[in-house]
Amino acid sequence: MRLWLLDEGIISADVRTPPEGVTFLPGPRFTRAIGPEYATSEGIDGVIVEAGRRVFDSGGNGIELTCASCGSTFAVDFHGDAAWTEAVEAWQAGADDAQFACPSCGTPRRLVEWRGPRPWAFGHLGIAFWNWPPLLDEFVDAVAARLGHQIVLVRCHV
Repeated sequence: MRLWLLDEGIISADVRTPPEGVTFLPGPRFTRAIGPEYATSEGIDGVIVEAGRRVFDSGGNGIELTCASCGSTFAVDFHGDAAWTEAVEAWQAGADDAQFACPSCGTPRRLVEWRGPRPWAFGHLGIAFWNWPPLLDEFVDAVAARLGHQIVLVRCHV
């Protein structure tokens, strides 16, 4: 994915290494991701490509889930909900089929299938666009097509 972003000119080979990790600076065609109205990359920090099993969330905003069966929306706590923690730990250990049951109706669902009001995802690859304007739908679709896999766009504002 990193090579594709480089080839497309979305990122450059120039990197910085802030505490968050290796960050690729915007490339010469970065506007392909955000639109031509952004003529300068001033204020855009860069892109971090993260690989490995992890949860991609919207920062300290917490995670809320909505049950597809009963419609109940509830908050989960990574440290205070034993069933949730057990499911997450199982997924992190390699159990892609780890499940979590709705506390309202009891319907189990694969952990990776749960959604909520604020997007978040379990995944193996994340691309963080730090301080970028909203990404174009066409660009997000191109990333999904390139990966050949469903993606979840998680927005974070800190």
